[in-house]
Amino acid sequence: MISEPDLEFVEETWFPALAPLHDHWFRVELHGGDRIPADGPTMIVANHSGNLPVDAIMTQLSLHRESGRLLRLLAGDVAFSLPVVSDLATKVGAVRADRDAAAALLEAGEMVGVFPEGYRGLGKPYTQRYQLQAFGRGGFAATALRHGATIVPVSIVGAEEIYPQLGAVFRGSALLGAEGMKTSNIGHAEGAAPVDEALESLVWGIADVLAEGATTPLKDLPAWALGPEGAAERKALIELVRDVVLSIARGLGIPYIPTTPFFPWLGVVGAVPLPSKWRIDVLDPINPREWAEGYRGGLMEAPEPGAGGDSAPIRLHDDPVSVLGLADEVKRRIQARLLRTLRDRTSAFY
Repeated sequence: MISEPDLEFVEETWFPALAPLHDHWFRVELHGGDRIPADGPTMIVANHSGNLPVDAIMTQLSLHRESGRLLRLLAGDVAFSLPVVSDLATKVGAVRADRDAAAALLEAGEMVGVFPEGYRGLGKPYTQRYQLQAFGRGGFAATALRHGATIVPVSIVGAEEIYPQLGAVFRGSALLGAEGMKTSNIGHAEGAAPVDEALESLVWGIADVLAEGATTPLKDLPAWALGPEGAAERKALIELVRDVVLSIARGLGIPYIPTTPFFPWLGVVGAVPLPSKWRIDVLDPINPREWAEGYRGGLMEAPEPGAGGDSAPIRLHDDPVSVLGLADEVKRRIQARLLRTLRDRTSAFY
């Protein structure tokens, strides 16, 4: 059973709270909003980036203003692992990202927000900005074909710059645990420091700040912060912090902990998103069944007269040619729009 959103909370609290961020911090511009269907099952498919799903909630507000429809976001497990975040996500209409939930919403004629890149897009390094990651196995395309939902591709430019990811303290290692981290190279992104080095740098950075502001001589600082005699204490502290971080990540299902120019070095201040200029483009809607039939017909040879064969109608949502072809087409359209927008913009922060 899918929980219904609290529409009064959405209209009177959620969207008004997001408005300053949308209008004055990111200065979001929506183009092509008239292409959003007025009703019926609709699947909004967009690129994903920015380390935190800020792009999803900004898109939810933009599309609601234009169409009056609430975008029911398909969210990852992390959103439902945190008590406060889980309650908020449910109130604003988000549901756990799975095929059954999407099917139920589409059968009810809802507008569903899908970000097929998932964590691969959300957490990609800044060097890969605006390069679309894999769209999974085409599950969104199969779901749209099965339920006759209109697919509306959407491109989002600006979200890549809010938290430029330089690397990650760990990536994909929550399942390995602390001991697994010591023997596996999967625990850190390319070009990023291993967990030990990253946390040691963080600990020493804190110690440096304390030392610079201390009124006592450096030689009087605690042994753990200075000198070779504190090596054992420092190592123990680093091991403790690392194990705590990984334990929390495993429990919450967090796939990575990013490092940006400001986070985690500046703490909470480093989590403030940069004020990039956003543009959201709604592209031409796609009737998935019509598109898939035409695409499949162009690839498959028609049987010779009298050749017989199976005359049963093709179940397009079970046909790999149709599903993967449709998913690739949606991805191609979004990528092309991203590149055109990037070519025309003068600055990420103009």
